[in-house]
Amino acid sequence: MWDTIKSAIKKQEFTIIMCFCMVSVMNLYNTICNMGGFTAATLPAAAQTFVICYVVALCGDIFIAGPGSNRLLAQREWKHPLIMKPVFMVCHMVPYMSLYGMCYSIIAHGAPVSSGLSIWVTNLGRNVIMAMPLSVLIVSPFVRRLFAWKGARAARTARA
Repeated sequence: MWDTIKSAIKKQEFTIIMCFCMVSVMNLYNTICNMGGFTAATLPAAAQTFVICYVVALCGDIFIAGPGSNRLLAQREWKHPLIMKPVFMVCHMVPYMSLYGMCYSIIAHGAPVSSGLSIWVTNLGRNVIMAMPLSVLIVSPFVRRLFAWKGARAARTARA
């Protein structure tokens, strides 16, 4: 029973850290794109929207993308499941977070509701280009290595 609880906690820790890393980079990226480049106002603007963006992304990760990508992984035997999991997560999260970006543009910046579809499609295109390599090549391996290091450190501590 304790092993099951520990496993569930580890999964949630992984999700929280993975989501934090992805939202940090993607929020900055989208702020840069929306402001037309990196300026002195970019970091404060990204920081201002980070918390709500992180909460929205974490909810999407836990309730939509996580279960959806797990169902896709379970449908067949994948040759490289450590690569396919972040691919499926991006395929779920990019449309979801692009929808959030569209709603944010309409509510916070007064974009016309009639332009919602074009905002969503624009966000979708530019976010998948950034999110896929970021997740598969950088963030997912980084977080997995972080957890491997943490596990090895805990094992060394337990033996001592």
